[in-house]
Amino acid sequence: MKNLIRSLFVLFSFCAITVTASADDCGTGKLNYKNKNIAVSEEVEICKNEYSQFYAKKCANGCEFTKALKQQTEVEVEDATVGSPGGQICQELGFDSRLVEVEFKKTKTPHVDLCFGKDKDSFVSTGFLRDLKGSLE
Repeated sequence: MKNLIRSLFVLFSFCAITVTASADDCGTGKLNYKNKNIAVSEEVEICKNEYSQFYAKKCANGCEFTKALKQQTEVEVEDATVGSPGGQICQELGFDSRLVEVEFKKTKTPHVDLCFGKDKDSFVSTGFLRDLKGSLE
């Protein structure tokens, strides 16, 4: 029963992204980061929600994160480890987190921790994953 409730909450949370995505600010932006000391700048379709959390526009209707969170509702986060709780959740789900600079609507936001999916075209703020994890407890 507890797993069913968690699963429904996860599903509802990602459906809420879909419903609110139209109210979120979406457009073309850039992700800037270093890969082996080489500067990388990628143009992406991105959205920013009311909590200043970024996600790939294609994730407005759910991404592989939805499936991963449904399958792994018992994600553990340890306070004593290095890194953000959202980054830990991202890693435990089998994805990669990375600090990037986001350029969106002529504003640069440095040190944004994003969780990237396996296809690297899908990403969500690790803060979103952390908030979701906190809501599941």
